[in-house]
Amino acid sequence: MFIRKRQKDMLKQMLNFNKPLINKVYDWKMLIYDQFSQEIIAHLFLQKELDEMGILKCMSLHSSREVASVSPSIYFCQPTPKNIARIIQDMKANLYCQYYFNFTGYIARPLLEKLAQESYDNGIHDDVHEVCCHYTSFISPEENLFTLRSKIGDEDLGYYNLVRPGNTEEQIDDILHQIVEGLFDAFATIGRAPIIRCPKGNIAEKVAERLNNKIKNYLRNPSSTLFKEDFGSLNNFCQERPLLVILERDIDLATCLHHAWTYQTLIADVLDYKSGFVSVKEMDENTGTEKKINWELNDNDKFWIDQKGSPIPFVTEVLQKESNSLIHEHQKVRSLDETITEGEVDLISTNRQMTTAVSSLPQLVEKKKQIEVHISLVQAIMDQVKTRHLNVYFELETKIMSKPNVERSLSEILSDPSIGSPEDKLRLFLIYLICTPSVSTEEYNKCQEALVDCGCNLSALNYIKQWKTQSRPQMSTKYPNDGSKSASLLTRLSKTSATFMDGIKSLLIKQDNLTVTRIVDHLMELKHSTEVEDYRYFDPLLKITIDKDFKPISPFQECVVFLLSSGNYTEYQNLLDYCKVKGQKIITYGTTCLENGAQFLGQLNLLGQEV
Repeated sequence: MFIRKRQKDMLKQMLNFNKPLINKVYDWKMLIYDQFSQEIIAHLFLQKELDEMGILKCMSLHSSREVASVSPSIYFCQPTPKNIARIIQDMKANLYCQYYFNFTGYIARPLLEKLAQESYDNGIHDDVHEVCCHYTSFISPEENLFTLRSKIGDEDLGYYNLVRPGNTEEQIDDILHQIVEGLFDAFATIGRAPIIRCPKGNIAEKVAERLNNKIKNYLRNPSSTLFKEDFGSLNNFCQERPLLVILERDIDLATCLHHAWTYQTLIADVLDYKSGFVSVKEMDENTGTEKKINWELNDNDKFWIDQKGSPIPFVTEVLQKESNSLIHEHQKVRSLDETITEGEVDLISTNRQMTTAVSSLPQLVEKKKQIEVHISLVQAIMDQVKTRHLNVYFELETKIMSKPNVERSLSEILSDPSIGSPEDKLRLFLIYLICTPSVSTEEYNKCQEALVDCGCNLSALNYIKQWKTQSRPQMSTKYPNDGSKSASLLTRLSKTSATFMDGIKSLLIKQDNLTVTRIVDHLMELKHSTEVEDYRYFDPLLKITIDKDFKPISPFQECVVFLLSSGNYTEYQNLLDYCKVKGQKIITYGTTCLENGAQFLGQLNLLGQEV
């Protein structure tokens, strides 16, 4: 169940004029997409792949485009009134000789009829060769990771817009509709109807109920083509079908703010990382000015695939080994060249070695480029770690999340101007508030004063105070146990760079399951747990709602866990680590949007302004 591969295969066929890939159509064609569909394509295909599929040019639907009357056009966009109006405008202008209309999701009948009527009225209905709905209204950055569209109109699907008290019924209904549509499309792409579990109450239960009913209603249609696999009897459902766990963000706010320590999570937290591209600023040696450099991190980058989930000290070690290996390979080729130049050769042996060396050169050049990119990225990360002392925050937050008794007064740390930015300090204190059942008034006031002195915006603090006073039964207070035995942090900070790298390695802990992973484990393994005993049970293939009276007899092997707002790479990586331990299990992490710690803090600030 690799959702990204399924989505990519589906869209490959779309780009082949919706014909099976065994019958490749090599005609050149134009690809026209809206902003959301452009994001979908960008996460799935390299430019080289699009070129190989005959895509002559990719253009924005709402851009100004010239007539290309000899080129067929493949449209890929959301089925919105605005997009349909622009398509009709293109047809009236006779921009292309053939039109293939592909929509990310279900197109409403009135819009479809309008499209058909306009094509007929303008005498170009014969040029419209196909209209297809592909059920792909989600973005797949990685094989086991997907997000829904990041915005509804001008509003994003982050934590603020899902929980703000000022939401109208219409706004809530629109949010629910978009989430359910995205989840329906995700499972239509996977090809199997899920068994759904969720906590009682609030938005998670509403999403589960609506999704359950939508799949049920779809399958009642005799002409339905999705979810058609034969699952056999009730008793082997778990072996054949995925589990869908729908969770709300309130179960774990601390992880969203946590300063993490793995390569990908640090890139997402301290660098400019979006849509698979990362940007860093470097000094131009020629001009002496700063310049911005962009790199794409994708599946063709072996170092990235192998190391993105590794702690940053391990990444630096592997990077050093890879760099030394490249130097060694370069020296071998150079030595061979010198041997030939000096005439001391065994022709047969030397020819064989030279052939091997020449054939490996392209791979060495490509590997060298990748390693140089990662050296630059790791250096940029380490600059941030050293400047902001992120190792301090990683350890303190980890200890607080496991045992909220810190070794020294938190106000002392927050008052120290040498440790971290104002934002880092606020994230630390918010984690402390979230994870500590009771904070003394004296300690709270000291910490608040320290935050004010360093210029923090305390709006988020107002929200968390209110959030803690409300009844939130879905909130979990269990965090991973801390196994670190590090020396004095503040002493290590004064040491040299090399010693610094040795020091932060000792901060690494045995990563236990985060809250999301623990809940998924309970539900997949059918464990008895008070944490999930009241979770609702929905099965869209059954005519009645069974709820918790029915219990499958065998554990689930596949699961999609979906976070309603503000997912993060830390939870995603923790689930991947869990799968490695479990062996055969496959877990896909989905969310309405992915955010780093700073972005989530921004969501809390918005909520705090309305308290």
